[in-house]
Amino acid sequence: MSDEYDSEPVPGLPELLPEGETMLWQGSPDWKVAARRVMHVDLAAGYFALLLAWPFASAYIHGGTMTEAIAGSLRTSVIAALSVSLLCLVAWLIARTTIYTITNRRVVMRYGVALPLTLNLPFTAIEAAALKPLDRGTGDLALSVTGPLKMAYLNLWPHSRAWRVAKTEPTLRCIPNAEQVAGVLAQAMRGEPVRPLVAITADTTQNSSDQLPHIAAAA
Repeated sequence: MSDEYDSEPVPGLPELLPEGETMLWQGSPDWKVAARRVMHVDLAAGYFALLLAWPFASAYIHGGTMTEAIAGSLRTSVIAALSVSLLCLVAWLIARTTIYTITNRRVVMRYGVALPLTLNLPFTAIEAAALKPLDRGTGDLALSVTGPLKMAYLNLWPHSRAWRVAKTEPTLRCIPNAEQVAGVLAQAMRGEPVRPLVAITADTTQNSSDQLPHIAAAA
């Protein structure tokens, strides 16, 4: 982790948890899923694939040679490789600099590639939560907040629910084992005893014996 986070007494938290508050789960986005779902690498790759196919289609239609088609696609190939690599790098940096934490009293989001920010959301400020399942067992866990909390969509991006601009919803993006995490949050918000989950990575295999109640699925 970079030096700007060295002052954190606990990774992802601005201060030690007060007495009586316990950590139930902590994790980060799956960067590969974030590359597809947040940075839309698939769409970018598809767009460049069409551009790369055009010189060959043009050569076939107009009677050009394969050498001319390859030469015409070289520049596009370089731009495509650089663009897709940059999008993947941004997704990796987002995952690298983001830590989501759920305690028995609140949700904490530490994020920011250039400027680290921390958002504390006590359960009293969370009106509802919705889980949107994604690839590889990951998911987006969106939080509908109430009360005086006002957050700008762009200040939270990409940790906000897509297209919810007027009423921004902080979102735990592309988290691994999303159903289990949603269950932990649901139980904690109801004030029920919760067995803490260890820090989950994208490569952790979900234990079917630890299924927990789900939060309502997002549209």
